[in-house]
Amino acid sequence: MDTCSLGFCLLLTGSLVCLLVSADEKTGCDVTCYTNNTSCSFTLNQTHPVAGMNCTWKLIRVNGTETTLIFTEIGLYGEDQLLVYDGVVNETNLVTTIHGKKNMFVGVMFKQNTTMVFQKKNNNTSKLNVQFTSKECVLNFWPKFSAQVVSPVYLPARGDVLCKYVLNGWKGITEKVLDLSFTSFSLLNGSITATGGKTTVTLKGSNLPDDIISLTRKLTLEMKFPNAAKKSFFEGFYSIVDKECSQTLVINDTLTLSLDMGEGQYPITDCRWLLTTAAGRTLTINVTRLELALGADRLIITDGGSINSRVLAQMVDLTSGGAGDLVISSGQSVMVRLVMGAMPQPRHIRVTVKSTVDGSHLYTNGTVSLKTQKTNRTSSKFYYQFSSPAGLQAQVVLDAFSNQTLLYPTASISFYDGLQLASPLLVKFVSITPFFPVTASGNSLLMVAENFSRKQNFTAVFSSILKGCNAIGSGFKGSYSLGSDVPPGQQCRWTIPARQKGDGDIIISPRQLLLQVNQTVTIYSGVLENGKPLRKFSRKSSQDLLPQISVPVPNGAELVFESRNKCTVNCTQPVVTADFAITTKACGRALLTSSSGQLSSPNFPNQYPLNSDCTWLTQSNKTRLFYLSFTTFRLSKGHKFEIRKLVNATTKTVASFSGNVLPQDVLIPRNMLSLQFSAPPVNRSQTSKVDQGFTAKYMLLDCGGRLTELAANISSPRKWAGVCVWIVSIPLSSKKGSLRNIVQFTVSSSKDKTGLVFHDGASASSPLLPVKVTKGHSGKILSRNNTLFIMYQPKSSGKVTFKIQYSTFSCNKTTQCDGGMCMHPDWRCDGLVQCTDGKDELNCNGTTIHTSTGVKTFWVPVCLIIGIILGIVFAIVIPAVYRRIKYPNYRELRDQTAPVST
Repeated sequence: MDTCSLGFCLLLTGSLVCLLVSADEKTGCDVTCYTNNTSCSFTLNQTHPVAGMNCTWKLIRVNGTETTLIFTEIGLYGEDQLLVYDGVVNETNLVTTIHGKKNMFVGVMFKQNTTMVFQKKNNNTSKLNVQFTSKECVLNFWPKFSAQVVSPVYLPARGDVLCKYVLNGWKGITEKVLDLSFTSFSLLNGSITATGGKTTVTLKGSNLPDDIISLTRKLTLEMKFPNAAKKSFFEGFYSIVDKECSQTLVINDTLTLSLDMGEGQYPITDCRWLLTTAAGRTLTINVTRLELALGADRLIITDGGSINSRVLAQMVDLTSGGAGDLVISSGQSVMVRLVMGAMPQPRHIRVTVKSTVDGSHLYTNGTVSLKTQKTNRTSSKFYYQFSSPAGLQAQVVLDAFSNQTLLYPTASISFYDGLQLASPLLVKFVSITPFFPVTASGNSLLMVAENFSRKQNFTAVFSSILKGCNAIGSGFKGSYSLGSDVPPGQQCRWTIPARQKGDGDIIISPRQLLLQVNQTVTIYSGVLENGKPLRKFSRKSSQDLLPQISVPVPNGAELVFESRNKCTVNCTQPVVTADFAITTKACGRALLTSSSGQLSSPNFPNQYPLNSDCTWLTQSNKTRLFYLSFTTFRLSKGHKFEIRKLVNATTKTVASFSGNVLPQDVLIPRNMLSLQFSAPPVNRSQTSKVDQGFTAKYMLLDCGGRLTELAANISSPRKWAGVCVWIVSIPLSSKKGSLRNIVQFTVSSSKDKTGLVFHDGASASSPLLPVKVTKGHSGKILSRNNTLFIMYQPKSSGKVTFKIQYSTFSCNKTTQCDGGMCMHPDWRCDGLVQCTDGKDELNCNGTTIHTSTGVKTFWVPVCLIIGIILGIVFAIVIPAVYRRIKYPNYRELRDQTAPVST
């Protein structure tokens, strides 16, 4: 007792030191010790115990209310284990079972007897060092770079646990301090008071506490776990960190963290900045400069004041260029940790931290709101980051239907496909932009709210959804592919957002639709909630030729897939495959300023997109006429090309063309004209079709015109005027309809080569009329109908003066062709069939021209016989008669010259 009193005046201590090695099977290893016996020890030689043996050690408390076991060294090999009982050996009293290698910890026993059973499972060496006391529960941790700290082990509902841990740093090294970080924490019925220098913090509850950074080399933890049915516990690590860059900072507004290390300076190894702000606020962090030793250093930012909190970012350099990397907390604290390797090279770090009421980082799902307030907001930008679990997509829906979203007049909300401002911009909503669900291509989104005043507000709902169903088309082109494994009742949306700047069209091209019964694809101008459906595809219509669909860029577009059943056929192929492209120059929407040019429907000569809407404008200036000539024209039902005249903010349709018939040329005064090609969907059904479209040439003219008088003169322009076009169009018939009209004209010119071209009709596509000018005159020329097209194209060889005189020739029914065309007298019996029925060549010179298509077959041999007889007559009889008449003695002469027979 004297030895005990002198050595431990405040603490009755016994020590049990067990060096467990292989032992002789015949030697026992059970030991009983008393807490007042300081010489109590247990020592085994190198042969004790052996595999398969159990050693039972009993500690009997002489006085006091509890026994504290201090495990200072634990190294149990393989399956060796130590069972600790608060009392005798039974399941109820089992406090803990120890395996493997452990760091220091304590156990608090309330029964008078404490039993430990060591079970030797193999012949390898295990180590164990246990100290015990019946007074205070105190454990000292000695300097290491890092060490584990765990709560005392005990059985609940047996008494109060009062213990103290003392964490010690390196003696004499003032550049290093301590940081305690918890990995698990549950103190519902207890508390820890942590003291480091002048700083004292009380910890309790079940949330993971912020790290405790002590500005001294010593940190004390005083634990008070009251007697309760639920046990309190914690686990963590304490580390030696650099004092120069490790501290706790309270952010009220904005703060900049910086660290600069020069060439050859021995690096700091571990920096930890614990940043906190007031409750209800969050922290926005912008890493604007980060120059580290690649492969050796890293910057880690965690969402919470512990290095063991969820990692927000882990960086070795900047990924967002000059804008810096953006990190947003979900609560009021973050930990910024810089870990550096032993490489003496320059390092430079700049981190700006801002405390804000609005802005946050959400995980998996949640709701964020920016509410109206009485005073103006202190910030013009608010950042929100959304992160979904791996394998899911992040989706945010702005609440546009509960009157909680108000962007008018200047506010905007932008979404980026990732967590950084350098990520691709998906969409920017302003007051006139229709809202739609915003879906990331991956599991993260960044939302930026800008220019919100005190009255403007929004509510956004964040959720994590199945991957591959919803997508947003960003950029100027993109693709969408939807797998066939879409669950029944699921609605999948591919959205191409509206763009307020730029004048173009979104062209959606469905490439393949493998739709089944009760599956549809609908394409909208705008979005589903308030857009206009342009074309709906079902199983039947998806097997037809799939048309392209055009939507103006300011409207935006959306493809919506809906299904009410599972896939049963072709389930390994995508059910929807589509592309989109944005035309940089819109179809039409242009001012025609060139003197000539060509217009065409989109994609010509291929089919034009459904819902095409092309507009070209002309302005009134020095030129007097607008001329348009179609070269191709094929439009589907319900689609048309119109020319409208703009007068005093109103429009009047001048001409309208549709169908597949090539229209006549257009020649009208050039006022404010609007040329519009429109191909709207016929209805919401699946019947809307498209065709090849049109091509047309236009010219802005200074001379020419449309003439409707029965007779008039056309003269060459007095000065150079370029191309001139005249279209003569006299009435087809008289008012009573009995007379039909055609055009007759003559041309007189200063030169034979006039540069004039005549077409027998109302357009340049009508047949050419052969007009030849000889010695300044052409003679009378006739058209076949009541219209005549004249174009003058001046030659560069010199000025030509000409005069065209035309008049109307009218004919009654007796002088009309059977088809109703007027038959001019000059056509009669000129040897040329002008009427399609040949009536103009009937009864010419007493003969009749038959219009029969053939002759009777019996006349063929008759004519042949007559021809032979006539041939004989002409060949024999006629020459003989001729000789008789001319030579009367022809017979005698012939007799005298005949040979004589003797």
